[in-house]
Amino acid sequence: MITVRNPSNITSNINWKLVFAPMWLNDRILAVIKASTAGPRKSHVLESGFLGQTGSIESVMRHLPAIDSLSPALSTLCWILLVSLALSLCACSSQPVDIKTIDVTPLVAQGRLEEAAQEITRAMAEHPNHPGLLYNLAVIQHLQGQLDTALRTVERARQFALQDDDILLLMVDLLLETGDPQKAWDVFHAMSETKKREARSQYTLGIINSRLGNWTNAENCFRAAAGLGESSGAALAALAFVTLKQGRLEEGKAYLLEAETVKNKSSETIRQIAESQLLIGQAASARDLARKLTELNPNDAGTWSLLGRAEMILLNFGEAESAFTRALNSANATPWTQVQYAEMLFAARREDEALAQATEAETRLMEQNTPLRNPALFNLLATLYAGNGQTLMAQKYLRQSLQIDSTQVKVRQLLQQLNLKVPAGHGPEDAAETSILESTPSSP
Repeated sequence: MITVRNPSNITSNINWKLVFAPMWLNDRILAVIKASTAGPRKSHVLESGFLGQTGSIESVMRHLPAIDSLSPALSTLCWILLVSLALSLCACSSQPVDIKTIDVTPLVAQGRLEEAAQEITRAMAEHPNHPGLLYNLAVIQHLQGQLDTALRTVERARQFALQDDDILLLMVDLLLETGDPQKAWDVFHAMSETKKREARSQYTLGIINSRLGNWTNAENCFRAAAGLGESSGAALAALAFVTLKQGRLEEGKAYLLEAETVKNKSSETIRQIAESQLLIGQAASARDLARKLTELNPNDAGTWSLLGRAEMILLNFGEAESAFTRALNSANATPWTQVQYAEMLFAARREDEALAQATEAETRLMEQNTPLRNPALFNLLATLYAGNGQTLMAQKYLRQSLQIDSTQVKVRQLLQQLNLKVPAGHGPEDAAETSILESTPSSP
């Protein structure tokens, strides 16, 4: 039987990640918001007794401080959560008689994640269903960029600790990062009411609502997270983004200014500020912040993608391509990284390459069998096919885009224009007039 107890006197640092991938509609930009694996888990003790054995396993998890206070050796761990593990194995009798400690903290600090995973795996050889071991293995797998593997591992951990809030929150973050906000919503609401009211959880709920296009609810959640005081800089920057998304320019700028004045900004806060700056056309400032993030987080796809998008808006396509090359070669790159690269290729007037990349990204997303919540890919494909004079294909993708977000006024107008052109004309000169995108991206 497995029991879980979470000492109330133990607190943990919070380290969040929020990645925005803007659409390329001229009149509105819809963001894809992603979260990292759960921030550092509240330290707790998991105890489990195994029938037929004379031993029990006790897993004690502790966590490193926030990234801003760590040595340069940890820069390779990006803005993702930092984890340290102290796994204690002891004989299970009325009194423990032998204790073996496995401390992988130095391995994680040095970026030797494969060795850290091997240490945990060796412990799991004797106790394969221990939820604490599975949880921490999932954390390390995420640090390695193995998102799908980490999700499978944490799902297995949940089987043996159904009510563990930390396992549930880690699962939520992985679901968001792998592109399934609806399932993330369902898992989030399986957490305890107490856990859901925490700042970390309110922030995550804001991300979920943003991914689902519920901007008002997202705003309320970010307000709650900021009000609770933890990681207020990131929450304020996220609040700036969602208010800007809703067209409240002056209010969004005010929140952005407030976030910019926060001292000792985390990587997440810097990222959020840069994304908001992109929304209001401050691409040069966003680029400078993105460059700083690539120094802190050199192995993260989202960081390089952010830099690539800023360079693209500044029409520095050579630099943008270099940044996207780094993003695509990162372990945690996703199909959406490829979509953003395709947008850059389109902006650089390399339409054939853009279509090849976008088509491949669509195939990869379809293989995931997860409903798309961001119409950016469909809008890009519609534009590319319209430019090639393939009106029927353009119509197909415009309809799919509207199924995701029916409030896209310009998309609806362009679909009506294309409908009127069929069967009158199919040439490129007809389709070019109805392009959703421009070859040079404009600010919203």
